[in-house]
Amino acid sequence: MSTSSGGFGWTLADLHGDIAGYAAATGAVVTDATRYDPYGEVVAATSSGLGSPWGYQGRLDLAAPADTDLYDFGFRPYAPDLGTFTSPDDQA
Repeated sequence: MSTSSGGFGWTLADLHGDIAGYAAATGAVVTDATRYDPYGEVVAATSSGLGSPWGYQGRLDLAAPADTDLYDFGFRPYAPDLGTFTSPDDQA
């Protein structure tokens, strides 16, 4: 993953697939760390300002470009504060 400052690093996922942290390419230092509740709400986070748009279950955090609290799950946005998708599943 390249950073906004031009550096390079790696995303670190937990067993659930959540992006739990980032490691800088300059060493084994974890620069950011995030923990989520079962529905995707952030319960603890530390940030160095790396600013990755990836988060819960490795999904794109739609809050990055806009002021929303949604994750992109492909066909439908997911709202972790509600614990549900924002529209019905029309693919089922």
